[in-house]
Amino acid sequence: MVAAGAGRVTFAGSKSGYGRIVEIDHGDGYESRYAHLGRIAVRVGEQVRRGDMLGEVGVSGTATGPNLHYEVWVNGRPVNPVGYLLDSYRP
Repeated sequence: MVAAGAGRVTFAGSKSGYGRIVEIDHGDGYESRYAHLGRIAVRVGEQVRRGDMLGEVGVSGTATGPNLHYEVWVNGRPVNPVGYLLDSYRP
């Protein structure tokens, strides 16, 4: 799994329900989360660029099969992530 945008890793570990998860602060109130990972390849405090490897998709947390749970948060609120996956989005 790769980062959708540049930022700083604020969490890389396990959380209830999410399993192995990476959280990235992109600045200006934007955050992204990548959950149910099989393996985490980054550390807290690490700066990442769009396309950098964060880990491997897997089965952790409440997942019943290999998948990626992706979230985007803006100013502390979850938003529909579809618009943030487009090539034109560059946090």
